[in-house]
Amino acid sequence: ALLRFLNDLPQDLNVSLFHYRSHGADVARVLVAFQVPAKARPQLREYLEWLASKGFKWQEETSNDIYDRFLLEPVVDTHKPRKPPPITLY
Repeated sequence: ALLRFLNDLPQDLNVSLFHYRSHGADVARVLVAFQVPAKARPQLREYLEWLASKGFKWQEETSNDIYDRFLLEPVVDTHKPRKPPPITLY
């Protein structure tokens, strides 16, 4: 399943964070962060819908406080991080 997940990733996406944890033969957890250009957001949405159709579960963490504190790049000359809109919004 991990190899299929990686092979089917759209090529325009940059994987900026990846963590894989196996919980035995049938369960694993994957944490992935993508850098997605605005023009590729619909392609990412299609990919996430395809994953869901194959039984993969995904959860967006853009609004998570930990994301805000540790994973966002600060905007130059301010202390407020640059935050993209959630992928779940059109």
